[in-house]
Amino acid sequence: MEGQGNRLIIDQGCHLKGLVIEVLGNHCTLVIGKRVKNTGPGKLSCREAGTRLLIGDDSLLATGITMLTSDGHDIYDASGQRINAANDIVIGRRVWIGQEVMILKGAQIGDDCIIGARATVTGKIAATSIAVGNPAKAIRANITWHERLTFAARGPRPPADPQHDRP
Repeated sequence: MEGQGNRLIIDQGCHLKGLVIEVLGNHCTLVIGKRVKNTGPGKLSCREAGTRLLIGDDSLLATGITMLTSDGHDIYDASGQRINAANDIVIGRRVWIGQEVMILKGAQIGDDCIIGARATVTGKIAATSIAVGNPAKAIRANITWHERLTFAARGPRPPADPQHDRP
């Protein structure tokens, strides 16, 4: 953490391992919600004055994920105007972020989403969607997911397990 007035909040029940977390600038806020888990190394970077990186409760982060509120360097047009301002990242509740996903400045992911492996999220993903690709686009809507793997044959979803599945 570097700068003044910065906040890093890691809420209760999180299981985080191997994450590089940086908060650089002034008045930046990085919040990791309740019971967020990750499966291995990744990077959360909240840079530049006043930016926010917010991860909602009960989200799952796979290995190799990267979240960046800034490009890390300024880019200017011919008139000297900066053209790559930093922007917030907001991730809803119960979002499953697949392996090696990159989430860039300005991304907004709604509740109960799945982001497929190696996707690059640059914009808004509606709640209850599966999004894949570069740039990430929703390929399915009105989905839900379970943290546990049931090994069940194809068919209707198994009944909710209050121990592992949160509404």
